[in-house]
Amino acid sequence: MANLCKLHGWKVRETPRRVFDAVLFSNELDILDIRWHELSPYVSEFVLLESNSTFTGIKKDLHFKENRQRFEFAESRLTYGMIGGRFVKGENPFVEESYQRVALDQLIKIAGITDDDLLIMSDVDEIPSGHTINLLRWCDDIPEVLHLQLRNYLYSFEFFLDDKSWRASIHRYRTGKTRLFLWDVRFSQIDKHAVAAS
Repeated sequence: MANLCKLHGWKVRETPRRVFDAVLFSNELDILDIRWHELSPYVSEFVLLESNSTFTGIKKDLHFKENRQRFEFAESRLTYGMIGGRFVKGENPFVEESYQRVALDQLIKIAGITDDDLLIMSDVDEIPSGHTINLLRWCDDIPEVLHLQLRNYLYSFEFFLDDKSWRASIHRYRTGKTRLFLWDVRFSQIDKHAVAAS
């Protein structure tokens, strides 16, 4: 690992950082299974929040809760939460998403994250490679925020589209500074300043 860290201009740590993988969950059971099996060797705590509402305010089942036994391999490292939807008709879907992300922010704290732990921020289907997470947990002097360049697929892993996805990110957690993406309704854009840890 020392050589890999050195290739990036970083020093190697004596012990690896803890890694927290936090996601909002809708119904993507198969993708979640793939994600957690890929990341399981490197993640200290899986954090999952689901709601009984879609972002567009439609009532939905609690799919993870109903299928929780499928993920027993992660149970000892799982912080799970449920939040009731607000069911506001005609509202911008990003308002509901922001509401759920604020709740996920609180759940991450309940999971026990501390300063300098790594926090993976991505949608369930934006899956970082395990070897990348392993590298980042072992190297010192990595940036506070890293956006990951991921491969895009359409419909399944059989149909590669491109490698231009950049939304997934890894953050070195900082109390009071690191937050999940929040939607700013006034400007109808993602408030990137709220996420960037300085």
